[in-house]
Amino acid sequence: MVRLNRTAIYSFLLVFIVLMYLQRLRNKYFLQNQESEDLNLQKERPPLIEYTIEKFGVEGDRQNYSIQTEKHSDEYCIGYSFLKATETFREPDGLEPVTLATHATSDMIDAIEMMPQLWDGPISIGVFVDYHSSNVLEFLSEIHRCDIRFRRKMTVHFAFRRAPFQAECPLFELKHSNRSCQEFYASHEYLRNSIVGPFQLYPSNLMRNIARKGAQSDIHFIMDGDMIPSQDFATKIKPIANEIVDGKSRRVLAIRRFETSHGADIPRDHRKLLKSKRLHKTFEFHHRFFAAGHHIDGLDDWFRASGHSDMVSTKEVAYPLFSVED
Repeated sequence: MVRLNRTAIYSFLLVFIVLMYLQRLRNKYFLQNQESEDLNLQKERPPLIEYTIEKFGVEGDRQNYSIQTEKHSDEYCIGYSFLKATETFREPDGLEPVTLATHATSDMIDAIEMMPQLWDGPISIGVFVDYHSSNVLEFLSEIHRCDIRFRRKMTVHFAFRRAPFQAECPLFELKHSNRSCQEFYASHEYLRNSIVGPFQLYPSNLMRNIARKGAQSDIHFIMDGDMIPSQDFATKIKPIANEIVDGKSRRVLAIRRFETSHGADIPRDHRKLLKSKRLHKTFEFHHRFFAAGHHIDGLDDWFRASGHSDMVSTKEVAYPLFSVED
C-alpha cells in the first residue's frame, strides 16, 4: 500500500512538472508573437522623441552661412565666428567674463555637445576639419539652432589645410536647413554617427590660438576639448581672474589638473576629488609618463585648506623659464 502511494505521488509530480514546462513554452510563444507585433508597429510609425526644454522650447532662426576664410601661414584657411553665441555674459558687476577657449576635431562631437553643460559662461572653440569630416559644420549649425544652451554659449570657428596649388582661401557657404528641430533630433544619432575624424595631422596649437583670437571676452581659460572642469568653475574663477589677469603684468592663473582611471566617476569638486585620489582612482595628470615633471607640490595643504573654506584663493609661484615662452 505504501509503495502504491509513493508511485502515485511521483506520477503526480511528473505530470505537474510537464504541465509547468508546457505552460512556459506557451508563454514564450505568445511573448515572441507580441514582440514581433510591437516591432512591426515601430517600423510603421516614427519613434517617439522626448525633447528637453532646451532642445525644443525655442528654435533659432534658419539662416544661410557665408564666411570668407582667411589664409594663415600659407598652409591653413580659417573661418572665424562661423557660429556665434547669443549671450555675452557681461553682468552688472562689471567683471570681464572668462571664456573657455578650447579646440577639437570632428570625432570629438560628443564632447563638443556636452560643453555648454560643463561651463556657465562663454565658450570659444576651434574645430579642425578636412574633406572627409566637413559635414560636422552642418551638424553643429543644427545643434546651434535647436539647442538653447549651445546657442547661448558657443562661438565656433573652423580651420582646414589648404590643398596643393590652392592660391586663395575660399568663400565658405552653407545653405539653411529645411529640417525642423523635431526632425533633426529624430535623426540626431544617425547624423552624429556619420561624422568621421580628419584623416591628417591635427594642428592643436593653431586651433587653440584660433579659439583665443575668436573669443568674445579678454580673459581666456585654455583647456583641451576632452577635459572636464570642476563644478561651477566659470563663475567661481571670474572674480579672481579679473584681479590677477589685468593685461599688463606677465601673470597667468594656473590650475591643478588630474586624470581619472577609465570607468571611474570623474570628481568635480575637491571633496570627491580627495576621495577618488585616496581610492587610487584619480592621479596627477600624466603622472604615468613623467611622475617627477607632473607632480603637484603642496597638494595635501591644498586639500586641507579647501576642506575648511570654499573661498577661491591663489598662491604665487615663481616661473623661472618664462623667457623661453616668448
